Amino acid sequence: MLWLHYLADKLAVPDAGIFAREIWEACMQDSGFVNEPDYFDAVEVVAAAYGADASDMPSLYADFAEARYFVGSQDDGQHMATANLFDAEPVVSLRHSVEDLPVVDREPPSNQRPAAFGTNYVRVSVTPNWAWPVRVRFDGDHTSRWEVRVLLVGTGQVTVSEIMTLDPSTGAGTITVHPAGYDELLLVVANLGDESYDPDTASHPLASYYYNLEPVLNPAVVTDVVPAAVRRGQQNLHLRLRGENFIYGDGFSIQFNDPALQVMSIDAFSSTEVMFTLTVPAGASLGPYDVYFTNGDGEEITGEGLVTVVDELDTLDPGPKPRGCQTAPTPGPGSLLLVLLLFGFVVSRRRRR
Repeated sequence: MLWLHYLADKLAVPDAGIFAREIWEACMQDSGFVNEPDYFDAVEVVAAAYGADASDMPSLYADFAEARYFVGSQDDGQHMATANLFDAEPVVSLRHSVEDLPVVDREPPSNQRPAAFGTNYVRVSVTPNWAWPVRVRFDGDHTSRWEVRVLLVGTGQVTVSEIMTLDPSTGAGTITVHPAGYDELLLVVANLGDESYDPDTASHPLASYYYNLEPVLNPAVVTDVVPAAVRRGQQNLHLRLRGENFIYGDGFSIQFNDPALQVMSIDAFSSTEVMFTLTVPAGASLGPYDVYFTNGDGEEITGEGLVTVVDELDTLDPGPKPRGCQTAPTPGPGSLLLVLLLFGFVVSRRRRR
């Protein structure tokens, strides 16, 4: 009923009653025991008539999964009209407090994992004195499509909703949010099934996933790049980016403000140093370049002028080579002593023979 109410409120106001009737009519069947068209088919047909993308059922459901939380006493006034009238707050699968973080590789109870077009809610209460970002990681079963949203909710506050970017091949993603000043952080995990999902299928298996919640107590810092100067035209040059609190993840990257400087590969990684291979084209402009560093949690840092492109004749060598006729430097006392010691050693070996 809430799903129908949400669709009518989103697509058909003020014709909500007509919208509901049209879905009922679109479900009429004229064949024996074949449940076609089913209610998903009907929603797609009617929603398309009201301007929605007929193939966009997963997005419609993902929006509903978020709005579904804000009913009854939890209505924030931003999601569904008259949602406060529905005394039907959803079950929260897991609860945490920011004081208990980090939470690592947590999963819902086996009987609460979501089937296709089902949703889990994970609530994290935020204490008033909390001042740090929180990194949220997700890794879902590859057989399903997922949409994961991280919401910041607070009394008298506008609800903030962030959609986590997930790798389409692995179902994993990371996002960092700043919950200071809010009452809770809400993780909305919607299982969108696979491409062939049909509600008439007899079996709807539950899908598993894991999540991490980690406080970011110290933001990443980029200090320098070694070597700091590179010659124009160098290829496959090995450099080190140094700093603190580096985190490897799907979003990790190193780039330059000029894409002509190509980062060919990330070769080694630690929390304080990243080794990478760089190619500098022969036509690159001379001068300093900024390094754009994206940490694995999505944090972005700019290192201004950390790498300088120089010409072949610039001073990358330890120092200038002597030219012309120059007077040899006078040996110091240390050099003379070393010569005498070596001479004594040679004489001693000859006497023994």
